[in-house]
This record gives sequence, structure tokens and C-alpha cells, in this order.
Amino acid sequence: ARAIVACQGMEMDAVADLLRLLVSVCQGLARLERRPELLVLTERGQLLSGDEALSWPLAPLSGFIKSIQLEEREWPMRLVDVDVLARDQEDFLAELHAITANETLLARRDHHWYVPRVVKGHLPQGEGFKVRADGCYLMSGGLGGIGRALGQWLIDQGATRLVLTSRHAPNGE
Repeated sequence: ARAIVACQGMEMDAVADLLRLLVSVCQGLARLERRPELLVLTERGQLLSGDEALSWPLAPLSGFIKSIQLEEREWPMRLVDVDVLARDQEDFLAELHAITANETLLARRDHHWYVPRVVKGHLPQGEGFKVRADGCYLMSGGLGGIGRALGQWLIDQGATRLVLTSRHAPNGE
């Protein structure tokens, strides 16, 4: 069995409603004895190259799906991003079924399939991390001791905008 949620052409103010809907769908499916595969289809919600258009409101869905996958490892779910959502999904679903179930984040552009891979990169010699005064720095776990120390270092290096997030309130140190 498969549950399909298709998302396309959203405005930024609809993202919160979409995420609430997906949470409700996930909570409902989680109550079932046998959970169906959850397939979330997006149209241009993931950027594959710098020259394609991105539907910004759909971009956060990959993080949402990854978070659920971390908490519910036994529940099969996929996020599939396509260039155009087809009206007839039969051929598309047959192609998707042929792809290994291990792939949970996929993209399809012009009838070609893509999956994310981590590749080793190299920085050119002599170039390192440079703090930009006009940049904004997001730090997950930023309210703990290491996060606050790193935040102070960024400020000392010239950063003017920091966003510190944490699952816990600051500990008063």
C-alpha cells in the first residue's frame, strides 16, 4: 500500500499549512497497524543545478521527511522531486517502483533519475573559512557551551547576524 501526497506551485505563506497537513497525515498513518509507504511528490522543490528554477516553499520538505525517517526508521517513505508532476502517474510509479527502496530522496529531471551522494571535495590552497559581515550564520545546538563559544568566535571575526537554535533553553552559564 502507498500513501501519496503531491505538492506543487505553493506560495510561501502556505508552507506552514502544508507542514501541518503532512504532520496530520503522518500521525494518522502512524496509527495504522501496517503503515503504507509514504510518497511525497514535489515539483521543483530541490535544486539539482544552478540554472534551474526552484520552488522555494517546497524546499524544506526534504528536511521534514529526513527528520521523520530518523525517528521512524522502519516506516518506508520517500521524497521524490520532479520537474513536472504528470497527470498520468502510472508510468512514473512503475519507474519509481523499479528503483531500490533504499533510495529515500530522489529527483527526476527530463526522464533521468538522480539521488544525492556525498563526494569528497578539496579547498584550494590558502583559502579557508572567511566570516562575512553581511552573512547570516545558523548554529544548531548554539545555546550549549560549545555553541556559545563558537558564536562568540564568529562575532569576534566580524559576524553581525547569528541564529542560535537549541532543543533546550540556555543553561545560565
